Amino acid sequence: MPLSTRRRALVSLTVAFFASAALPALAAPDATATAEAVAAWVTVFGGEGSSFTYANASATATDVVLTDVKVTIGSEETSAQIPELVVVNPVPRPEGGFTADSISFNNTQALNGGDNAETVVIAEGSAQGIVFPGAAELEANPRFVPVASLDLRSLSGDSESTGMPISIGSMHIEVANAEDGQPNDLKLAIEGFAIPIEAFEFDEQMTSILGQMGYGDQFLVGVTFDGTYAEEADTLTLRSIALRAEDVGELDISGIIGDFPIGNLLEGADLAQNALTAATLHSASIKFTNLGVIDRLFELQARSFNTTKEQFAMTTSMALPFMISQMIGNGALTTALTEPLAAFVADPRSLTITSTPATPIPVLAIAGAAQGGVQALPDLLALDVKANQ
Repeated sequence: MPLSTRRRALVSLTVAFFASAALPALAAPDATATAEAVAAWVTVFGGEGSSFTYANASATATDVVLTDVKVTIGSEETSAQIPELVVVNPVPRPEGGFTADSISFNNTQALNGGDNAETVVIAEGSAQGIVFPGAAELEANPRFVPVASLDLRSLSGDSESTGMPISIGSMHIEVANAEDGQPNDLKLAIEGFAIPIEAFEFDEQMTSILGQMGYGDQFLVGVTFDGTYAEEADTLTLRSIALRAEDVGELDISGIIGDFPIGNLLEGADLAQNALTAATLHSASIKFTNLGVIDRLFELQARSFNTTKEQFAMTTSMALPFMISQMIGNGALTTALTEPLAAFVADPRSLTITSTPATPIPVLAIAGAAQGGVQALPDLLALDVKANQ
């Protein structure tokens, strides 16, 4: 072998030796330790009677696979059965527990038992941003939340309480801004929630009206929530709570509630009452966006009066001042409402009501004023109404 070739071979062997010495051999994750960390969290977080069991725990080069998993929260009446749960790339933490890229679980059957049992099958599920706590962390904070986001797709089942099927297209939950494992930001999105028309059969008149308005077998509903809580200031900021029904409309609520120790709501009736008593309203907004229900309602009313939808809208606009004054009895509010409501009736796109009081108002003061009639609320809350903005 020529000298240059021998030198190159020697250099290559030397580099390979030091590289293998410097880099630890990649080992498969510890399946048992991973499963035990999850089980420890379930039993503490779920409370007495909670458990996490599985038939087998195995590991690939990067993942842990648990089969025939059963999760019980509190009692056998609330449980989930998961054929296969996969923890992707679990890495042990120095303080115990582990982190992971994600956890996936498909074809999960969840049971909320009791007198009004509900059984739901989740076709696909996954969680991201995984941090399971160690024993000391869990003891210090039993409400530790170990995931940053959760996605569920194609939920279906039956509800004994309503006697109706459950069908939800997708659900997304996202948490952030965690302090000691407890998040202060929450986002929720539910899409494709099917509500059958039979849900309104308790009111025959309502069912009849919905049929006359041309609504079919079901409503497709979406719900979103986006809020944050500042613990040091006891302030809850609702960026958006939205309820949307296809071909009906969307209701979007936002606001800021201060002096509200929200954690007290979970600490017994007395502390919960104190929290509600102390709460103050800083601002609020309610926006309704028409996605078809107003048009259908106007068409229904126009048919009953043997006129056109446009003529009915014009007649209603002309009658608004009298109608509002009779309902409210507040001259200033009647004047403030007439113009935006007339604009909405003529072109029903959206209607927004905002409250921006000069100083925060105790929630109890609002409730007390409402009991005496709505006349005092507009001035108290500094209400403003706008149409189609």
